[in-house]
Amino acid sequence: DLTKTGRTGKELEALLDADKFMRISNSVIIAKNSVTKIKPTFSTKFILTLKNGVSVDVTRSYYYKFREAYGI
Repeated sequence: DLTKTGRTGKELEALLDADKFMRISNSVIIAKNSVTKIKPTFSTKFILTLKNGVSVDVTRSYYYKFREAYGI
């Protein structure tokens, strides 16, 4: 589920367990176990489908960290 907070992404990232959560763009942090589908694009990006059916982009800035975390 999407949640809005009054905190910055960096603040949330510092509070969350890095083994369970991952930042995939400047404005999106996901639960690692919520990913059901990973679709690569022609650019340096992925489109993820989450358990709740929402699609989100892994942006170029987070592409390599995502690949490493998921062993891609």
